[in-house]
Amino acid sequence: MSLLLVLAVLALEPDVSCRNGTQNSDDAREDSAILKSGPGLWIGGQAFSSADIATAEAAFGEYDNQPVIRLVFSGSGRTKFVAVQQGRVGKELPIFVDGQMLSCPMLLEMILGDEVQISGGLSAEQAAVLTKKIKP
Repeated sequence: MSLLLVLAVLALEPDVSCRNGTQNSDDAREDSAILKSGPGLWIGGQAFSSADIATAEAAFGEYDNQPVIRLVFSGSGRTKFVAVQQGRVGKELPIFVDGQMLSCPMLLEMILGDEVQISGGLSAEQAAVLTKKIKP
């Protein structure tokens, strides 16, 4: 049985600094870079293509039975995901799907595995729709 690392266990309401930026100009430049998004899945300002995602599925959380999105990264996706986390421990890591912020969790520690789970405030229908957008 593999260990499933949880990327986001926060409600979908983004944190203030994800929504409004910060006062410090260095932080503001960094925030604008991580808030970059476009079509498909973007994490921390990095685009993830369908080739970067081995599998994406709507499921229910193991502990709370709430709707979640489970992602398994391919080799290229895992490399991108690890790279986007560099220097972000203790900071927010916004997640966008098709230009809409899905979540903005605080990265508590580096996630080095290839499996992540996005949860918090999703309905089962939303999780299913978003999964298809992430991995058509």
